[in-house]
Formats: sequence, C-alpha cells, structure tokens
Amino acid sequence: MKQNSGSPPTAAPVSTLRHLFLFLLLASTLPAAPVLAGVGLGDEIPALDIRLLDGKVVNLRALRTKPVLVTFWATWCPPCIKEMSDLQQLYERYRGQGLEIIAISVNTERAPVDEFIKARGLTYPMAMSVPRHVEVFGPMLLPPKLFLIDPGGRVALSHWGPVRPEALEATIKAMF
Repeated sequence: MKQNSGSPPTAAPVSTLRHLFLFLLLASTLPAAPVLAGVGLGDEIPALDIRLLDGKVVNLRALRTKPVLVTFWATWCPPCIKEMSDLQQLYERYRGQGLEIIAISVNTERAPVDEFIKARGLTYPMAMSVPRHVEVFGPMLLPPKLFLIDPGGRVALSHWGPVRPEALEATIKAMF
C-alpha cells in the first residue's frame, strides 16, 4: 500500500466535531474545578465531624498537633484491600507517636464493611461516607484516595490511587 506523505491531513468527521461541541457545552455548565476538587495540598482542613462506625464523633480540627491520615476506600476495590492492611501496619507502628488514621468507606451498605473489618482485624477508626465528606475532600469516583493532614491541620499529601507504603511511611515519619 502506497502512502502519500504530501497530502494534507484529513478534517475531523462532523460527528466527532459535534461530540466535542456537546462536551464543551456540558463542561461549561459544571461548577468550577475548585468546587469539585475539595481540599488540596497546603489547604487547611475545615471543621469536619466524622461519625465513626462505633458511634463516636471525631472532629478533624480537634486532632491538630497529630498527623492524621484520612483514606477513602471500598470493600470491592482491589487496591483498597491491600492498602487497608498496609495502613494497619502503619497504625500499629506509629499510633503510639500520635498518628491517627480514619478510613471512610464509600460502600453504600454497612454490612460488607463490618464483615471486611472483622475478617481482616483492622483496628483503626472507620466511618461511612456522607455528603459532607465529598464537600470537604472532593468526589470519590474511584477509590482509594487518601489525605495526610499535618499536625498544623493542613493537607501535606493528597493521593488518588494505590500508594506505595514506603513513601507514605517516609512522609509520616517526617512529621514526628
């Protein structure tokens, strides 16, 4: 087959241009990115009460002076399953130095979460996601998503997707 390198590139098909136009039109009606993004690096965490599965309420601002790791996860998420075990090890290693971990499940049903926690012997605080979490941290389209809050109450690390345990541990250690 002979290629003609001298001919001009072909124009995009009309259907492709129509789809692009519709996408841009739809995107222009969505809220600005900062509203969807939630807190980012260096941002101060606003007042946020988190009701844990055991019924206790934790206020993130009350945890200032400690590093706090907030992670969003789901029982149906393979990277989350591995990460939850890694977080348990970090919790056991650094809890005595002040590390707090709060895992927030994005599952819609609580029963699988309770079963998951029991089967894996997880001991750090857990909660179910509520709309206020999305307002503060942004949408959780696909877990895992984690936020490491420094002792001053600011986001020191924001990570979407699986995290390398060694890198997370190094960041946590630097806060003590």
